[in-house]
Amino acid sequence: MVATSDDGKTWRAGKPARILAKADDRRRSMSDVTRTSRGVLAVGWSEENGPQQAMVWHSPDGRTWRSSVIGARGFDRSQVDNAASIGDRTVLSGWVGRRGQTKTLPYVWNSADGGKSWSGQVVGRLGDNAGELVATDTHFVLEGSVEGDVSQPVVQQSVDGRTWTRLPLMGFEAAPNDDVWVSDLRADGRDVDALVRVANRVGAGSVLIRQTVGSDPHLPVRALWPTVPFSSDNEGAADGPVGPPRSLSLSMGHLCRTPKPVQGTRV
Repeated sequence: MVATSDDGKTWRAGKPARILAKADDRRRSMSDVTRTSRGVLAVGWSEENGPQQAMVWHSPDGRTWRSSVIGARGFDRSQVDNAASIGDRTVLSGWVGRRGQTKTLPYVWNSADGGKSWSGQVVGRLGDNAGELVATDTHFVLEGSVEGDVSQPVVQQSVDGRTWTRLPLMGFEAAPNDDVWVSDLRADGRDVDALVRVANRVGAGSVLIRQTVGSDPHLPVRALWPTVPFSSDNEGAADGPVGPPRSLSLSMGHLCRTPKPVQGTRV
């Protein structure tokens, strides 16, 4: 069930059609929500009529909702995990699979009319993962990982959700056998902030990097938070300021924006 609020203090429950009011009984789930040019769009999946299928819920005002299964042509199973919008363009990320296969493919759906119609495409190999999806002022940025002996992040950027190019993650060091993944991704203006985690048999560390997204994949990267060494019991974290020019506060795996500069604290 989706609820709306003007101030974050009081909430109004949405008014779904009868078929949505029994969402739990009908094995449906919502995973993300975004504002489009036509209103509000929630995404997720449904198992109501057989194998799991990607599903969207649309509302012009956040109160009355209509649902539709978008699925993925040529695949038996699908799920939407994340959604982002820029103007009339909306992009969704998730996965698709075929009957009899345990591994899935990373997949994106895109709409040029605020969610009225959808097209989709595979954006990786079998076993790869599509993770966080965010929108800057001009680009969609999709984070994921490739299957292998160790975890390696893949970050892609796109203006329209159809053509994707690799956005190299720079500003940190990792050995070939280190596990590397993006714990969280946030967009602000033309910038993308990535909380990158590096781990090996000795320990693990985190680095927060900010990169300006654009047509040039080699634009400057600023490391806002130096590599933080952690022992196996998570002791030994370094303290230090996060800003400027924008302020972020870090937890063990997520980023959130704050209105004032925040000093780094021991975690």
